[in-house]
Amino acid sequence: MGINVLYTILCLFSLIIIHELGHVISALILNLKITKVGFQWIPYPHAYVKIKWTKSKIKALIYLLSGSFMTIVLLAISLINNFFGLQALAMAFFIQLIIEFNPFYSDFTIIRAIFSDKSEDQETHAALMKEQLFTPLWYVHFVAWVFLIFQLKKLLI
Repeated sequence: MGINVLYTILCLFSLIIIHELGHVISALILNLKITKVGFQWIPYPHAYVKIKWTKSKIKALIYLLSGSFMTIVLLAISLINNFFGLQALAMAFFIQLIIEFNPFYSDFTIIRAIFSDKSEDQETHAALMKEQLFTPLWYVHFVAWVFLIFQLKKLLI
């Protein structure tokens, strides 16, 4: 039991690193200046890559989706190759996807903020994300997230 938890944690850290690496790679390809790579505790413990924000919403969208793209590619590879025989890897993906697609604070909530009419720069995004809580679009995101959790749970059982 203890070893499986350790493997799950190691797999989860690997998925987090690969997710953030997706942001780094896209930032380099899009010529976006990376200002910081780090870890923070608020609103929950997570790694991040901070860039000098771009005025191009397309570049921002590509940058923000690149981490999730890396996770989805790894998930597809794992499903195709039946890596989910490794229970620790399956559990790590379950946790990563729940965190990654959550409607409270994730790359997707930032995407909703940058496509808001009020979005000007990266600093306004935190305020815009708070404004968007419990709006109709937020509820759609929340329902889709809960659906994702149930679908992932089916894969694990």
